Amino acid sequence: MYRSRSIPTVFNIYVGWISGVHPPLYRMRVAYPAHKTSNIGLQKMQTKVRFIFSKHRPLETQSGSKMIKEIISTPLAPQAIGTYSQAIKVDHTVYLSGQIPLVPETMTIIDGDINAQITQVFDNLQAVAQAAGGELSDIVKLNVFLTDLAHFPIVNEIMGRYFEAPYPARAVVGVAALPKDVAVEMDAIMFLKPQEYPL
Repeated sequence: MYRSRSIPTVFNIYVGWISGVHPPLYRMRVAYPAHKTSNIGLQKMQTKVRFIFSKHRPLETQSGSKMIKEIISTPLAPQAIGTYSQAIKVDHTVYLSGQIPLVPETMTIIDGDINAQITQVFDNLQAVAQAAGGELSDIVKLNVFLTDLAHFPIVNEIMGRYFEAPYPARAVVGVAALPKDVAVEMDAIMFLKPQEYPL
């Protein structure tokens, strides 16, 4: 019965039927070898398609409520100088864009050594975190980019002024260069506790 038509076509029709979306939108998602075309094989493949669809519904929580993407912006941190936002909040999670040691008021790099640069970056991250309704203590993952990994101990020392145990997960990466020839950049992921999450 099913050997007379392509299996991807059967799947496109099936996905459209369970989703209410025109089948061609899902044409690239489902493909299967043509020789596996028995009724049993088709049933297994349809089950797999149903699973794929249920796992990839966009912007919908497990409870069925829609998640809202919110743009975070504050004048207390450097303004975005490209095609990005200072941070994006989705449900309880906030994704903070990379911060370099720009002084928000002047949008110029802070004067001073690496200590001043690292401190300014943490100040910038803190301003964005607070604008999103949280604090640095709510950060669960911190990424640090250094043009000289010899500065790693300084990052540790200054970070201790802003964070207390339990510390966030962290990665420190050595890079060849950073925007505006700065020595450090950081981005982060923050999770807001229920009492902090705005109604």
